[in-house]
Amino acid sequence: TDIGSGESYTYADLIEISQNLASNLREYGIEKNDIVGIVGENSHKFCAALLACLYLAAPVHLINPTSTEYELQHLLSLSEPKLLFSSKKSLNNLMRFKNEVDFIDQIVLFDDDEEREGSFYVEEDIDIGTQTAIICNSSGTTGLPKGVMLTHQHFRFHLICSRGILFQMKPSESIQLCLPFFHIYGLHVINATLYSGAALMILDYFDPHIFLQTIENYNIKQIFLVPPLINFLANSPLTEQFNLSSVTHVFSAAAPILEEDSRILTRKFNIKMIHQGYGLTETGIIVTTFGNESPPAGSCGKLVPGCQLKI
Repeated sequence: TDIGSGESYTYADLIEISQNLASNLREYGIEKNDIVGIVGENSHKFCAALLACLYLAAPVHLINPTSTEYELQHLLSLSEPKLLFSSKKSLNNLMRFKNEVDFIDQIVLFDDDEEREGSFYVEEDIDIGTQTAIICNSSGTTGLPKGVMLTHQHFRFHLICSRGILFQMKPSESIQLCLPFFHIYGLHVINATLYSGAALMILDYFDPHIFLQTIENYNIKQIFLVPPLINFLANSPLTEQFNLSSVTHVFSAAAPILEEDSRILTRKFNIKMIHQGYGLTETGIIVTTFGNESPPAGSCGKLVPGCQLKI
């Protein structure tokens, strides 16, 4: 469900839309290893475009839609996508850049509702260990962001870890997500939600009232946050206007949680556990966390199965 627009889609709808889109992309000429860029806000169409490209073994470069013209020029020059999906907000900058280069053949607007049917089949001639599925951007801590290539094997590992090791999502529950889809953290939650069969409640940006109202309306049990949002929940008087008693588990990554915020949040909402994880865009997944164990204060957990850590 897109909370902003109110549009709801079933899993059958998502499969049909993504398969039709994959057929259209193949008819346009997108093939295995042709790079496709997605520059758009959180939406169900983002998910459909992502799935369509995965079907075709066409690597997807996920790009922040608020990037400046200079940042877009740098990021797109790294991957040289053949086709771009864009929202209206990003279109002007992308069109200016498209006119300066020769590798972008077409820009497709997410806001265009036209759909066509075509023959669909999944690209099967791939080695999942080496075939690039996603290109995410590093944080740029030591310079300009770099493109991190994650394989289909990474995706498979995402899904294995999401079932019981990291999350306990059930088909009967709703998962709220305001984390940006272009970020590795948000991407991982999308994967886990779709794999579990849970309902995904999509927020295209963080609005305090909408965020809290969605938790209350859909009885959200697990919330996926970053430390600034945990600070908001712990200290904002606005939370007293909403019933947030359904929340039992809070997940956080991207930076350490302040111990005081953690104590306030646990006491304020009677939360069973706050899960803190550590990972990198380059690892493709959270590599340390605490599952269902009670973590010591300040700890980011134990190594998840399937990973090796060298200090």
